[in-house]
Amino acid sequence: MKEELKEINNLTDLIQMPKNPNKGSERGMKMLEESIERCGVGRGICVDKNGVLIAGEKTWAECVEKGMKVEVVDTEGDTLVVTRRKDLDSLNPNDEKCRQLVFADNRVGEVSYDLDKNIFIQDHVDGTDLGWLYSEKETSRIISEVESDFLKSQGEGEEIPVYAIAVLFDSADDKKEGLEKLKAMGYNCRDMEEN
Repeated sequence: MKEELKEINNLTDLIQMPKNPNKGSERGMKMLEESIERCGVGRGICVDKNGVLIAGEKTWAECVEKGMKVEVVDTEGDTLVVTRRKDLDSLNPNDEKCRQLVFADNRVGEVSYDLDKNIFIQDHVDGTDLGWLYSEKETSRIISEVESDFLKSQGEGEEIPVYAIAVLFDSADDKKEGLEKLKAMGYNCRDMEEN
């Protein structure tokens, strides 16, 4: 049975991802807008079979604004889609637009990234494996920042909710390793048997 794919004829046929972990930054959006204005589009975006954006949501929004055309290439992740810009020549030292696009492609992504820490934590708790993208130290820092922001939002004199869970381990070694992992992730943990 052939899998049904959403028909995409226009950029407006695409759907924003409900849980995009990148909030984006105002400066990054301005840089993206100017990059597309000066250099055009350098690479594509990625959507799922339903037309929901997976990567490139900010680029998509800017291209919708500019009324750009869309060309869809269906793959299953085993084909690299190459965008060939016939108007650019990287071997020509006077092709300023090409040189600008080289820098813009890297810099815009760097400046635009603003992690939505709440979405990160939700995915982390749901079991999404992000360990290959974020070290335990980075994950712990993100969790600590969210906890700190939460505590600040509670204000002075208000009661702050505390949640406790009990975790049972099969062995002393499992317990030791489990407590170390939870602490590394930023959780306040203690061994109840030691009290």
